[in-house]
Amino acid sequence: MQVEVIKLPYYTPYADSATELTIPIAIPNLDQVRRFAYMLHAQAKLWRGEYQGWPAYYTPEDRSRKPSNSKQAFYPAEFWIGTDHIWTFTLAWEEGAEQEPLELESKYSKP
Repeated sequence: MQVEVIKLPYYTPYADSATELTIPIAIPNLDQVRRFAYMLHAQAKLWRGEYQGWPAYYTPEDRSRKPSNSKQAFYPAEFWIGTDHIWTFTLAWEEGAEQEPLELESKYSKP
């Protein structure tokens, strides 16, 4: 795991001032996260839990339904880990379960 530092805005009501909180976070090794996600993808079963201290989930592909208001013809398989506004990593098999997934990593901020 690598440790990164993020800065979050914080408002102190009793002092009527704004400041930043500096918080160290442990980011999992993405190769390990990918291996875990691919293992879940091979099982093709819904999973929700925690991985390396972060909330995570996997949803398998569902070709029996079409998402509303979308050009997507089916619900793609997806793995997601993290906490919004802090750090997240997503693998989405948008072209189909047998294709390579799209990856997206989001971090709140870096000092």
